[in-house]
Amino acid sequence: MAAYTRVSAEEARRAVDRGDAMLVNAYDDEAKWQNTRVQGATSFMDFTRAGAPPPNKRVIFYCA
Repeated sequence: MAAYTRVSAEEARRAVDRGDAMLVNAYDDEAKWQNTRVQGATSFMDFTRAGAPPPNKRVIFYCA
């Protein structure tokens, strides 16, 4: 089972900027996705459609 760790917004941004992680908006509602969108983030709908996450990348989910 995967381990879950809470990370700060700053740590998440650094990991995404380095290419070590992908940022996913945890809302499955299109309106909430649009209202809480963060630059560089993937929508939950797109994440689930893509199948498995990229290998060797952390997946960081966020919600507002």
